[in-house]
Amino acid sequence: MKPELASPNVLWTLGSILSLLALATVSKRIVQRINPKIDLSLPAHYINTWWIIVIPLALAIAASKRLSIILFAFVSFMTLKEFFSIIPIRRTDRRVLFWAYLTIPVQYYWISKDWFEMFVIFIPVIVFLILPIRVILIGDISGLVKTTGVIQWGLMTTVFGISHLAYLLVLPPKYNPNGGGAGFVLYLILLNQLNDIAHTIFGKVLGHLSVFPNLRSQKTYEGLVFATSLTVFLSLLLSQVLTPLTRIESVLAGLVIGLGGVIGDAIMSGLKQDLGIKQNNSNEQTYTRILDNMDSLMYTAPLFFYFLKIT
Repeated sequence: MKPELASPNVLWTLGSILSLLALATVSKRIVQRINPKIDLSLPAHYINTWWIIVIPLALAIAASKRLSIILFAFVSFMTLKEFFSIIPIRRTDRRVLFWAYLTIPVQYYWISKDWFEMFVIFIPVIVFLILPIRVILIGDISGLVKTTGVIQWGLMTTVFGISHLAYLLVLPPKYNPNGGGAGFVLYLILLNQLNDIAHTIFGKVLGHLSVFPNLRSQKTYEGLVFATSLTVFLSLLLSQVLTPLTRIESVLAGLVIGLGGVIGDAIMSGLKQDLGIKQNNSNEQTYTRILDNMDSLMYTAPLFFYFLKIT
């Protein structure tokens, strides 16, 4: 049966990615057997990250509209759950978390009904106004600002931000004759992840001047210039296959995704630094695995979504 949300261009691109990932995985194992002493931790990290992202994306594209929305809602749930696991929460605040989790099915319900107005205002406005009331009703208002601020920030990134991917995925084909909504999502994720890889490589090889000197971040000005330039170039190539964007719009999209990804990564690095989670901690990859994979997407998804709305 033909996937409901996929076009031939999307299926061909997705199949190419899966083939390259399989080849990279086999090649890594062969190299390790030939030379067990070689350090392949960085390539292994990126290969595993791509598998973690591509498999759920392939399932979402292959599934029906309803199942795709449920899948992205589950991603939001797991990301929000991990976010709450690393922030300091008082015992009295835990009763408020139930209402935070309850926003997930409601937010994705607006997507299923294509109710854009409620989708846009529900978490930024309605939840923002209601959440402090629930904290006050508990009776302990000593940490009102901190509690509501942290929970609202978590909802804006892990639920509101990620939900834009689901809205993009279920867009009607008329908005993108080349690839449908799935084409937009695949375009965004490809550029976002490649931009992140390019930042790491260029930053280590060429980088000296840190973009965020107060953060334990590997982002450098040299990496920013080269990685963003590469992202813009790739956005021009991929747009011809996956989107209806013009050349100028593709360049702007590449800039939005390239710079937005850096901001998202920097903010999550700042969060972990503030909470005392060390960047070189061997347990960090497990402790914040989902947040590490979604940090830049939580920012680039809404930025790219509203960029498409105004173009």
